[in-house]
Amino acid sequence: MRRNPLITTLAVLVAAGGSAACGGHGGGGDNGPAAASAARPRPQTYGRGGLPAEATRTVELKMGDDLRFEPATVAVRHGEIVTFHVVNTGTMLHELTIGDQDAQDLHEAQMAQMAMTGDTMAPGMDMGSMPGMEHGTMPNTPEHRKYMKNLADRIASLDRSAAANASVHVPPGQSRDLTWAFVGDKVPVFGCHVEQHWARGMRGSFAWAG
Repeated sequence: MRRNPLITTLAVLVAAGGSAACGGHGGGGDNGPAAASAARPRPQTYGRGGLPAEATRTVELKMGDDLRFEPATVAVRHGEIVTFHVVNTGTMLHELTIGDQDAQDLHEAQMAQMAMTGDTMAPGMDMGSMPGMEHGTMPNTPEHRKYMKNLADRIASLDRSAAANASVHVPPGQSRDLTWAFVGDKVPVFGCHVEQHWARGMRGSFAWAG
């Protein structure tokens, strides 16, 4: 059986109770499982997803198969609403998720869960049909069932603590827009959670300008 490297990484994460990455959806972008699970409004400590009509400027954000964002740091002003024009220059699926650390950890754990179950990330999105998102056959053993329960418990815990966040998946050679309102007291972080991309450094940051 071919081992999925993302499963190995997250098995260590869940066993240790540590944090690895990106967040649940809840302020624009794709309607993933985190969006469905978050019936309550999320705190806007790090801002919120916005509507394109609200945006005061547009910033192009490129991402490629070197697992890097360009630029890696974006200067923003408190209160402004920015539309990010996200361009995938690579040959594999990438994504942009904006949110706080708990949101990033939540999304990373959810992606691991989907990799093991083959669940869809959004309506019409089949992980098995997307490069870099295939899942293996999982063993039906007590150890694996315990791992899955621990992972589900971790997702539930992070879902309660994650602040507002938003995510968009961008197919190879295509572009998508994601709008974020920087109305919180703190700046969020951003990254990609396609298989092992976050763990391999595909992430970036925002900084207050002036």
